[in-house]
Amino acid sequence: MPWLNKPFVMNCGYSGGVPLRRSGPKQQRTRSFCAISMRSRRHSRRLIETTSTFPDHGDSHSRRPLNRRGSTAGSTRYGCPRSASPLPRIPVPMKIASVTCTRLAATPPRPVQFSIGTFSTFYAAVVEVRTDDGLVGVGECIARRAPEVVTTIVDRLLAPLLIGRDPWDVEGLWDEMLALLRRWGHSRGFVLEAMSGIDIALWDLLARSVGKPLYKFLGGAGRDRVRCYVSKVYFDEIPRMAEEARRLASQGDTAVKVQVGWPEARGGHRADVRTVRAVREAVGPDVEVMVDANGAYDVGTAVRVGRQLEEFNLAWLEEPVPADDLDGYAHLHRSVRVPLAAGETEFGLYGFRDLIARGCVDILQPEVARIGGVTATRRLWALAHAHNLPVAPHTGFSGGVAHLASLHLAA
Repeated sequence: MPWLNKPFVMNCGYSGGVPLRRSGPKQQRTRSFCAISMRSRRHSRRLIETTSTFPDHGDSHSRRPLNRRGSTAGSTRYGCPRSASPLPRIPVPMKIASVTCTRLAATPPRPVQFSIGTFSTFYAAVVEVRTDDGLVGVGECIARRAPEVVTTIVDRLLAPLLIGRDPWDVEGLWDEMLALLRRWGHSRGFVLEAMSGIDIALWDLLARSVGKPLYKFLGGAGRDRVRCYVSKVYFDEIPRMAEEARRLASQGDTAVKVQVGWPEARGGHRADVRTVRAVREAVGPDVEVMVDANGAYDVGTAVRVGRQLEEFNLAWLEEPVPADDLDGYAHLHRSVRVPLAAGETEFGLYGFRDLIARGCVDILQPEVARIGGVTATRRLWALAHAHNLPVAPHTGFSGGVAHLASLHLAA
């Protein structure tokens, strides 16, 4: 798999020129929420050569960082994990004074359709952690549906645990939050998304407190650029999808993700194969193509489709079967030669542990705003390194905070 030797790193979700706004009665514009601990915008642009998130104009695609074997995001250039620098001592301990969570909404120019449904509005939740000396850290929770659930968990369950605590105990606080929630069987879903926003905000706050960008605070960069892919070419008439992929390649994009998982009424998996063939012919052999089914197939269909897709030299087939069908993933992994990627709908470390232990996938795709924030993502990278698996962070349909947190982790 020669593509694994190239320094890809990650996925940055939908960024279709739609400003996020506060959701609720007052649909007022808010300031851009892209503020993960960087000393200057100039410095961030030098580190991260990619598009801005939620720009005021542009196409409906975003660039997602990808990672390849031998150049694992969050590792040294030789593939060994970076160890975080010792946390500096500060003269006066900080205390967490408040934790607030704000719902945001974005409406794309037209509804976005893919295999799991159609979205006309996207939601996110931004967490701000403030200390008694006025420092503020910013985080983001994925909240694509029912964002009020995430904000309630932050406000009613987690914030009381954090008030008065020392933010430097960030990893211990993560363990306490999980222990609090899992007593009721909640170690997945909305509760991990809520924890993610808080954890990102805590790491952002600590980096700000010492005047460092987050990637420096975590141990420094292993690269000076993060290569990204366009995500993605959504359902349309197949010739239009191929033309869109051609347009993206012509403007210099070197990797493009394509939606598959057509409903049976529109051709089903046969239309998927026709779509991928048309896209590959449109972009030529030098552009990397990955396809995303969002769990649309049963195992038998996934095997048939996977074998038919082998001729197109794909970077990966993403989420071919439902996320919790580990037996299906393991069978598919043994049955097809296309690399398999999964993880965007996993929560915490235990789902990833099982994916790895069962030999289900070739590429891991954590969502920093879903897996449990920076703390959980760093722990996953250590686990992935121990099993010699590449990591491609995923931030689909997220806002600027999740994008930037992923980029800093990928650096």
